[in-house]
Amino acid sequence: MLRRRRRQFIQILLRLSLSASVLLMVLGMIVWVASGERESPSTTPSELLGVLDMGHRLMLTGILLLAITPALRVVALLGLWIRERAWRFAATAALVLVLLGIAFWAGGG
Repeated sequence: MLRRRRRQFIQILLRLSLSASVLLMVLGMIVWVASGERESPSTTPSELLGVLDMGHRLMLTGILLLAITPALRVVALLGLWIRERAWRFAATAALVLVLLGIAFWAGGG
């Protein structure tokens, strides 16, 4: 019973994240097309939010949410495995999060 609820929780988390990502990207596209702009500014990643218009910001937020969805799944599983006292799985999930953090830090954020 607990495994079924865990799977349902993870499915809901993934579906919500995917749905929100798609919604943000579609809204961003609508706003961008409605604004009449036809060019995207070239910029560095650290300047993205300061240079972009609202349509591009919405699309970027949707892409970022889609990109972090797998990490959200690992965080959710870590919490569930800690609650279940499945220490081996929890340690593996924690290690994956540490490795993701190192990769994020090494890549410059």
